Amino acid sequence: MKEQFAGQKQTVTVTDVLPDGRGVCRVDGVVLFVSEAAPGDVAEVETVRMNKRYGEAEIRCLLTPSPDRVEPACPAFGRCGGCDLCHLTYERELAAKGAGVKNLLRKAGLGDVPVHPTLTDGRREAYRNKAVVYPAGERFGFMAKESRRIVPVDACRLLSPAVSALCALAAKTLHTHGESTAVRAIYVRVGETTGEGMVCLVLKGGFTLSDVKYSAEALSAEPSIHTLLINTDSVGEGSPVGGDYRLLSGDGSVTDTLGGVTFRISAPAFYQVNPSCTELLYGKVDQYAEIAPGDTVADLYCGVGTIGMYLAHRHPDARFVGVEIVPEAIEDAKANAKANGLTNVEYFCGDAGAFDRAVDVAVVDPPRKGLSHPMLNALLRLSPRRIVYVSCDPATMARDVAYLTANGYETTEVTPVNMFPSTRHVESVVCLIRTFDKDCIVARTLERK
Repeated sequence: MKEQFAGQKQTVTVTDVLPDGRGVCRVDGVVLFVSEAAPGDVAEVETVRMNKRYGEAEIRCLLTPSPDRVEPACPAFGRCGGCDLCHLTYERELAAKGAGVKNLLRKAGLGDVPVHPTLTDGRREAYRNKAVVYPAGERFGFMAKESRRIVPVDACRLLSPAVSALCALAAKTLHTHGESTAVRAIYVRVGETTGEGMVCLVLKGGFTLSDVKYSAEALSAEPSIHTLLINTDSVGEGSPVGGDYRLLSGDGSVTDTLGGVTFRISAPAFYQVNPSCTELLYGKVDQYAEIAPGDTVADLYCGVGTIGMYLAHRHPDARFVGVEIVPEAIEDAKANAKANGLTNVEYFCGDAGAFDRAVDVAVVDPPRKGLSHPMLNALLRLSPRRIVYVSCDPATMARDVAYLTANGYETTEVTPVNMFPSTRHVESVVCLIRTFDKDCIVARTLERK
């Protein structure tokens, strides 16, 4: 098979598209995934890689474009590793993401679970309130696809204008003062409703504040920068923001308002990157939770408290408990609750898997890796009547809800939310309802590692 297809060119008709923007076709019974393709494309493609089950191909000549194809608005599309779906109409993007969620649930044995149409606020660009970019001369840049090479850009269509402007300002300032070589990444966050900007210079290993002294002084004087920090993480792998933060100016945070609640957000704290879609997401969480007067609701992986406070603001007759392992985020959450006058919420710093209080509803919003087995079993011990699972990775979500469904919960419905337009990523909200007697949890489930 490898000898038959590798390096060959052939004319194909693309029949489907995956959430990552690759088209799907078959040649003599062999599946080919074609990069940057649209369903309905007729193209001459070249197979660039083969394995035992499928091949990877690239378009060499587009013969008949699909009706679902559009001209990418970004000149860096295909080189930058940020966007995956700029070549598709927005309608096809939404459909592809919904189909991707449905397919993963089917593979996990949950093919009969209703998946609703993907929620969207209609925006496809200028939605991100946060960015991590890299110095690229006078400009900033992003990692290339499947590479650590930096692709310079003048602006990014996914970033809000304020975020893009701060990225450009920080990169140009570092270049002007000859201090770019000390900086591994530039981390920027802006409060959408307040306009407060945060800039953090992530230093390479072995560099200190003295190596970015003049840039730091110049940026501290900028009125658009509410908070300026340096980060002295020297690991250089994975996320470019970790390690220790040092405050240079400002109060170490920015503020934003979401759903009538004001939030203080420090640099390491999690906060959703698309504010208007976040309101759609949290509205769906509220719907699925069906909170009743007197309920106790656990907000696990609570970050700065956004989900819990959004719900607490709407359900003053219920109690909310937030748990988060990041100390700075918990301090933000406590301050946010006090600032908003919310007396029906409390927060604890610790591992969500160790939470052991009786609750009626649990909301979980884990990182991409999903829930660990200890966390899944902790949920079964808590045995809330409802679990609302908020996911940024449908693969780990499908795995986790399949486990909960096999151990006493029914997955009743799923709603994808297009939190990350033009990219392969999609948020999902899942509703699970307890079907077992909460006093009769099967021991084997709790013993599984």
